[in-house]
Amino acid sequence: MIKVIHQHRRSILLVFTLAFVFLMPPIVNVLLRPLRGSEWFFWGRLVVTDLCVAFAFLLFKEAWIRSKESLLLLGILIAIRLSIAFSANVTSTMAGEYLKFTTASFLFFFFSFSSTWVNPKKLLQILIVGLTVLGTVEAVWALTQYLMQGDLGLRWLGERAFGVEIPGSAIIEYSQTLIVRSYGNFDHPNALGGCLVVSMLTTCALFWQNPSFFVRSFLVVSLCLESLALVTTYSRSAWIASIIGVVIWLMQLFHHSQGTIKERWVHLRPIVAVITLAGVLCGLCFHGEIASRLRLKKTSNITQFSMQIVENLNLDSGRVIFQEVAEKMIRSNPFKGVGFSSFVKKMDRFLIKDQQLAQHLPVHNIYYLLAAETGIPNLVLFILFLFCLLKGVKEFPLSPFHAILVTVLLIGWFDNYFFTMQAGRLLFFIICGGIILQRQGLRRETAFA
Repeated sequence: MIKVIHQHRRSILLVFTLAFVFLMPPIVNVLLRPLRGSEWFFWGRLVVTDLCVAFAFLLFKEAWIRSKESLLLLGILIAIRLSIAFSANVTSTMAGEYLKFTTASFLFFFFSFSSTWVNPKKLLQILIVGLTVLGTVEAVWALTQYLMQGDLGLRWLGERAFGVEIPGSAIIEYSQTLIVRSYGNFDHPNALGGCLVVSMLTTCALFWQNPSFFVRSFLVVSLCLESLALVTTYSRSAWIASIIGVVIWLMQLFHHSQGTIKERWVHLRPIVAVITLAGVLCGLCFHGEIASRLRLKKTSNITQFSMQIVENLNLDSGRVIFQEVAEKMIRSNPFKGVGFSSFVKKMDRFLIKDQQLAQHLPVHNIYYLLAAETGIPNLVLFILFLFCLLKGVKEFPLSPFHAILVTVLLIGWFDNYFFTMQAGRLLFFIICGGIILQRQGLRRETAFA
């Protein structure tokens, strides 16, 4: 038995890591349920999470030692833990969110570790196909919800209840009619929008890589469905980010194509035609809704048109106040922050007396949020982590993951779900892991060349 375990130790570690990422939070909650409501429940969560981080450090020691990104991410986790330790009022919610964030970050360590013994290119391809399939399924789900103007009742799959008559649902008004935004299987339409942006870029990448007519036909349908579903989320930051992400990726392809400018254009024509088709379809079906959501006014000046879009992204009630609160938190606690996942709880003390909010939410900016909750040094670690991931983009001209990460970071300037929702965290670290996989694949090719 020991010999068999030793022979298959890497496979066992692989299964254990994936199980840890997805099952550890609910397992910890079940084990500590008898202590719920007491101080021991809170401390139990913290201790279990700390033990998991320590165990993971020993488990992935090789990956951490040789990877700057892994060391920086470990530093981020330590800074989050210290912000909780030095917080004035530590709550069970902070401990729970720390556990969830830690388990999500293990996806990144998993990709860093597994690429040393699994073919990184195969794993990367599985990841791209998986994200494309996920986006297609979510797109069909979201479009059905939009047509029904409510949820499908699939509670066993985690679908939340929403509708025009259900309080707390994300609703917009168009032509004096209340419209429910699509959720898919996410907690908020904006999070679905982020997922669809990612899947749209992976769909484009698969179309580019695959010459098969039948595969390409399926991908064209998938891209059109994802684009239409993205519109029904009414997430403006996701709309803009999807356009910028596609442009960045096409520029990468154009720059690294061979031949004259005309020959390069001919080479890119199929993928440009498919993207244009998806865009035209969205315009034909939802041109009025898009213009209304972006609050666009007629103008012949492209600069004024662009400024309207950027300004309207932050005009929602409360967003400016959230940002002002975050700035006050940073000034009052520049090094340790107010405590991880405690922005909402502690924001009242930073509000001006005359300021009133319909709802208390974290600031819609992951950079402000990270600095306010865990301190400026942790924000610096996060920026260094991103810099290490983004450098060397020229080595991967055909990969969509650098363009995807740029779109995620752009969305992060206007939304917070990549740090506040578990689905967003998992998606963020999967994208970062994809960059690591393609880097490991290049190193393996160089080693065997």
